[in-house]
Amino acid sequence: MARLPRTGVAYRSPDEREVTLAEIVASLGLKPLSKKAEREIRDRLGFALATWDEPYTALQIKDVAGALKAHAKRLDQIAPLGTTVGGQLVRMLAQNPAIGSVEAAHEYLRNFCDGANMMALTCRAAAMSLQARKGQSGRSRYGWYDEFTAVLLDICKHQDRANCRH
Repeated sequence: MARLPRTGVAYRSPDEREVTLAEIVASLGLKPLSKKAEREIRDRLGFALATWDEPYTALQIKDVAGALKAHAKRLDQIAPLGTTVGGQLVRMLAQNPAIGSVEAAHEYLRNFCDGANMMALTCRAAAMSLQARKGQSGRSRYGWYDEFTAVLLDICKHQDRANCRH
């Protein structure tokens, strides 16, 4: 099933309730990391963990397109409000201090209905565009592995620096 590509940045804090990063480093027989190095490694691990252990499943194009179509349908139901119950809405809007008059209420309701119509058209266009997209199925291959390996190499570099000082 086609899924939407991931965008943005994800971060997941390492769970150190059972064992800390410092304890893992010590259990590997490595020298302790400086506070700064430990903070940098923990941050890098957070980004690597987020791509490996994605807390949210990828959005399916079919589901997103379906939701957009459903929103468009609901927005289509707003346009007739101006004619069917417009008088009642105008009176209520006119009582709102931010609107203040019947003329302003008519204008507000007209703009609202026009905006709802525009959003319905846009939702349909977005749904059609998504459905035409050819997405990749399945989980991305080892994208997390590269970042995790880079973190391990950073730990080794910190160890090399520590060995050079002693």
